[in-house]
Amino acid sequence: MQIIIAAVCILTVAAGVLFAVKYIKKNEKPPVITTLSETVSEIKSTTVEIPTEKKTEKSDGDSEETTDSKKKTILNYPKGENDYTPTAFEAKLFNAINSKREENSLPPLNWSDCLHTLAKERADESLTLFSHTRPGGKKPSSVLTEKGISFTLFGECLLKGTKENDEGVNLLINGLLKEKDQSDIVLSKDYSYAAVAVSLDENGDVNAVILFCNP
Repeated sequence: MQIIIAAVCILTVAAGVLFAVKYIKKNEKPPVITTLSETVSEIKSTTVEIPTEKKTEKSDGDSEETTDSKKKTILNYPKGENDYTPTAFEAKLFNAINSKREENSLPPLNWSDCLHTLAKERADESLTLFSHTRPGGKKPSSVLTEKGISFTLFGECLLKGTKENDEGVNLLINGLLKEKDQSDIVLSKDYSYAAVAVSLDENGDVNAVILFCNP
């Protein structure tokens, strides 16, 4: 009789344990699984602080020249002795900008030799004053107007903080497009002409100026 009672007790305990296990499994929360994105290394390699600025202006309407035949623009401004051939880095940066525009279904910007010369002037100035205010407190568009060049729309982007190499091109473009207010001018459908010029600071880092203009 004692054997039967013991067997009943064992079966009762076993049933209780089985019920408890089932109850726990039914009510337990699934494990939390965390994974690292495969792009983390790529993000780390491109998160570099690159100060950027943008400035857009419309023409004030110069009163000196009122007829189109007399108006000087970036299209008919005569070549000067300070004009120079763009470097490979400048060309790559310009082409990278057009690639981003193509990705966004925008027409490519046309290169302007005149804007290139003026952008180089601004790049040299940015080495001592990294601002859209030029030395003497002048507006950035004065780089055109002080030479009598008229325009309907003008924009300027300033970038700095990388080396003059292929990786530098990507870093500058990523920095330029990182925030909406910086990318609006680059991805604007309103501009037709642009140019890129670069000057190097004492550490060999790039100061890049991109000028956008409509005649």
